[in-house]
Amino acid sequence: MRFVRKPVALPEGFLYEGELILPEQESQLIREIERLPFKEFEFHGYTGKRRVVSYG
Repeated sequence: MRFVRKPVALPEGFLYEGELILPEQESQLIREIERLPFKEFEFHGYTGKRRVVSYG
């Protein structure tokens, strides 16, 4: 049984593309994201309530 979501209004210029990647690609992408060095967000001595990965 497949769960179908009710369409949500998107901001102008956005387009939802369901099933854009294959399930195997999705699994690989999740594994790659899990390997990234996420850490708490720090800004001017404050720690944010989210974890981020910085590039560059």
